[in-house]
Amino acid sequence: MLARRVFWFVSTCVLLVGCSALLSDDPIQCESDADCAELGFRNKTCQLSTGLCVDASGGSGGSSGAGTSGSAGQSGGGATSGSGGMPVAGTAGTPPTGGTSGAGGSVPVAGTAGSAGSVSNEGGAGGTPEPEPEPDCEPGACSTAGGGCVNNKCVIECDGDACGAITCPSNMPCEVNCASNGCKNGVDCNNASSCKISCGGLTSCGSDIQCGGRSCTVECTGSSSCFNAVHCSAEVCNITCSGQSSCGNVFCDPGSGDCNVSCLNDQTCGTAFVSQASGTTTVLCDGATTCGSGVDCGGTSCNVTCNGGCQGGVCCTADQCDGNVTNSCP
Repeated sequence: MLARRVFWFVSTCVLLVGCSALLSDDPIQCESDADCAELGFRNKTCQLSTGLCVDASGGSGGSSGAGTSGSAGQSGGGATSGSGGMPVAGTAGTPPTGGTSGAGGSVPVAGTAGSAGSVSNEGGAGGTPEPEPEPDCEPGACSTAGGGCVNNKCVIECDGDACGAITCPSNMPCEVNCASNGCKNGVDCNNASSCKISCGGLTSCGSDIQCGGRSCTVECTGSSSCFNAVHCSAEVCNITCSGQSSCGNVFCDPGSGDCNVSCLNDQTCGTAFVSQASGTTTVLCDGATTCGSGVDCGGTSCNVTCNGGCQGGVCCTADQCDGNVTNSCP
């Protein structure tokens, strides 16, 4: 077959001046490099993909992607010069690849807002209210009662048998001082705004003492003073029995608030001690013969301390009973 192609090629070139073996109707020139040599091509190689003889140094794909053009075809031995070889495009170069984009920076995250301070709807705790001021001492009423206004108090002094029964004027502070045998007919301080009764003399305050108001303070410091009875119905009762054999009977009557009693000498508070105060009762019987007939108390709470006394026992009917002795209600 190849011999016929060669014959045909030579014959054609003789008849047609300027023809080229590359322009034959049969486009296949070669099947191997030897075919190219038989056709008279030097330094040619057979490109199997096209069946053409091409320059052995045909351009490979450059960086720009364009192939190197083929060399001009060799003369077929005739006078006619050969046509230029068919350019074969080189393989396009791989386009440069861009670098990988850097990752975007992290979006700043806003910090968590602080919690708003809580608003309190509660008002602050109120302080201890100030006590209402004491009423003024009225000189006329105080004088009628046998006393005089001193430091806004109606002060009544009773020495011996010079004074009879003493009644403090109403709605003002009253203070009564009883010397030896003084106030033997008793003291009535129920209607005063507050009372202080001092029985400092021997056998002073021989009859009942009665006091009320905001506060009542009774001090039986003389021997055998207050030997009958002390009655208190004030909001706060403070009774001290420190004279020997003082305070035969002590009563915190109904209507009293808190009752505080101290029996501090032999045979003090010996006949009876009864507290019907609505609040707290606190009793100290400090001595071997104190509170001999016992202690009876009620109200919200009762605290009785007996240091050698309380031979008659303690009966507590209060909501809360405290102290150092066993409750012995009948």
